[in-house]
Amino acid sequence: MKMMRSRLNRSGSGSMAVIGAMMAVGAARSATADIAFFRGPDEVAAWEEAAGSWGTMDFTGFEFGQHLTDEYEEELGVVFTDTTNYVSGPSAGLFPRDKWGLQIGPFASFAEFTTVEPIQSLAFFHPGFFDVTLWLGDELILFEENSFFPLSFFGLVSEVPFDRVRISDGAGTASIDDILVGATIPGPAAAALLGLGLLKGGRRRRP
Repeated sequence: MKMMRSRLNRSGSGSMAVIGAMMAVGAARSATADIAFFRGPDEVAAWEEAAGSWGTMDFTGFEFGQHLTDEYEEELGVVFTDTTNYVSGPSAGLFPRDKWGLQIGPFASFAEFTTVEPIQSLAFFHPGFFDVTLWLGDELILFEENSFFPLSFFGLVSEVPFDRVRISDGAGTASIDDILVGATIPGPAAAALLGLGLLKGGRRRRP
């Protein structure tokens, strides 16, 4: 049986509060979108506070080698669209949080998923080195090149909503521990954000 874990932030801040703040920012400055990054295990708590609420894909409860598609759609609104991901474990070395994770490859460079509604926050634990790309529809929101330390953490909170995520590794085979997916934004609220012009300022590539 597949087991799911989800968590709600105890601070009381939620997605609607974030949306309200973003709209105020958008009214004041018409077109720049900020993305806050959180790197390393010391910044997990800070990401949790900034994200507000989220669900966790921990990849437990599946069989080794299972390819994931829509298994997390009902609980988290996530559908994997790549063709080569598979569940791996148990391995305390690769996946220290719960011994299970998602493997990319072999001979493939990314895992990719869409969300049924846009989100604004994402994080994952990763024993490897990854780049992250975000889209809203066909619009590129972010391409972030990163050289992460092994067994580490990466998170982000974005002013601009996104609904497609690619976690990539040019080496061709990589492992991902838990993925944390922020709460979805209702369609009308996401459309309102785009109407403020935030989308055009959201493209970013790290030098």
